[in-house]
Amino acid sequence: MKLLPRLVYGCGRLTGGASKRDALALLDRIFDAGVLALDVAPTYGIGTAEEVVGEAVGRRKQGARIEIIAKVGIAPPRYPWLKTALRRAKRTFAPTSPRDLTAWRPIEPAGRFGTGDYSAEAMTASVNRSAARLPHIDKLLLHGCGPDECTVEVCDSLEKLAAEHSAQPGYAIGSRFDAALDARYPKHFFAETAINPDIFVETAISSDRKDVLFHSLMPTAAYLTAHNSEFAAALDRAAEVFEQIDIATARISAFYALAAVREPEARLVFAANDPVRLANLLKTFHQIDTLNLSPTIVERFGR
Repeated sequence: MKLLPRLVYGCGRLTGGASKRDALALLDRIFDAGVLALDVAPTYGIGTAEEVVGEAVGRRKQGARIEIIAKVGIAPPRYPWLKTALRRAKRTFAPTSPRDLTAWRPIEPAGRFGTGDYSAEAMTASVNRSAARLPHIDKLLLHGCGPDECTVEVCDSLEKLAAEHSAQPGYAIGSRFDAALDARYPKHFFAETAINPDIFVETAISSDRKDVLFHSLMPTAAYLTAHNSEFAAALDRAAEVFEQIDIATARISAFYALAAVREPEARLVFAANDPVRLANLLKTFHQIDTLNLSPTIVERFGR
């Protein structure tokens, strides 16, 4: 079971503070490595990611088709390119540190819902804007649509919009998989949600859906490592299969291999904007596939 074909590159921070040229080069490297699916939304990259994705996919003259997972419901910020330029300038004079995950928790509070507009008019306008930037839309997901907003009418509106673009409908939320919320969506909907950390420490599944995409694997691994010493030791054993690579990359790559085995029907989001970190991740993902390392990683993890 290959890992790279199951990966989806998350564009949430694709152009926030980065130049378009850098972002385009990053996407080219991802495509060349064999990752042929992108996850994007109107809000991503401070509102600029869709435009960059459209250009990157549009200029790819040959090779496999790139799958695009798009979203609707949460509006982008105003003046996106100005904000991108300001962030880039800020990082030039005050380089940022790696993302601090110490306060992250695998269950996101329900307060994150309630920020979108899921009226038929607003969703139609949003999809039209996205379609003007993107060469095609393969999946169209309700973005951050919580239990109080998920109605039959909203789902029907999404289905009609998805059909107009020959796309599969679905939903995307930032919280850990919520069975009660999931039950409100039609079973043929694609689901995008955080992976359930319990699958790595006990017998559990995140979803019984056949078409699901899990995100937040990196913070989930960091959380489990910080709060479960037995898990941390097991992950370190699994990470030893990789040679001449930094320990952080080795741990994350081993974690992805474990997730792919434990959730065999699912696809997995990954994201890295730093060129060195991205190159290292793609290197280890390639090793997992070409050297068939997943069985060894599972055995060393020992759970």
